[in-house]
Amino acid sequence: MKKINNRVLFVIVSLFLVLFVGLKVYEVKADSGFDSSWDSGDSWDSGSSWDSGSSWSSDYGGSSNGSISGIFIFIDIIFIIIIFVTTIFEIIYSSLKNKESNSYSNLSNADILQLLPNLDINNFYNETFNIYKEVQIAWMDNDIERVRSILSDEMFNTYKMQLETLKVKNQKNMMEDIKLVDVYITGIRKQDNKEIIDVIMKVTCRDYLIDMSNNKVLRGNKNKVWNYEYKLSYMRSTDNQINYCPNCGAKLNDGSSVKCEFCDSIINRDSDKFVLVDKKMLNQR
Repeated sequence: MKKINNRVLFVIVSLFLVLFVGLKVYEVKADSGFDSSWDSGDSWDSGSSWDSGSSWSSDYGGSSNGSISGIFIFIDIIFIIIIFVTTIFEIIYSSLKNKESNSYSNLSNADILQLLPNLDINNFYNETFNIYKEVQIAWMDNDIERVRSILSDEMFNTYKMQLETLKVKNQKNMMEDIKLVDVYITGIRKQDNKEIIDVIMKVTCRDYLIDMSNNKVLRGNKNKVWNYEYKLSYMRSTDNQINYCPNCGAKLNDGSSVKCEFCDSIINRDSDKFVLVDKKMLNQR
């Protein structure tokens, strides 16, 4: 709400200043200060109607003060409209983001245990943050294969394609100093033999992009600490034992964690282990 108020204040001040300039334009003479800012090869001077026989090009310092004032007022009106429309869209966008972020209420421990009586809630929070952190570090190291067992197939394939793009560009996304701020459960649902738990997770970290050849920062700031708020979904199977690959259906050998001989998928056969199946950014600042 504070950001919105600041933007509204900015619009009011801007409108006042622009209108003030528009009203005072009759007292303003075209001088070198206006020449230096508007005759520097920008869009105002690039073959537009402003330079096609108008007083700006042929009679800039002349006595046609009324026509100059009219143009100034027209520019002021356009500027007012641009500021107004842009700010309104920013306010609406911020409101929707805040509404979405605040629309997820945390479930009480009693409600959680009623739905999942065998869930160790504190252990779940630690496990889900560790999954998030391991995935982020693997992403940074361009080694998403090592966290295959804690990602759904869809997320794994998405990350793999994105990392291939970064590799082609010789770029690396640095994710450092990841710290947990808050985490809480917002929803629990069951589908077939699976349990899916939705959480809101707030973390801080340093997040920036570098050129791998010289470690030069291409985007972001290596010293800036970001605050991120996510909606994450974690899933686990309720089957006591998984005998077939969930990806291709092939029969699995014995072991708690195996690699499918046919599709190379990593399958975690321990039913109480969660995997990350969805990740959505709600807010960042």
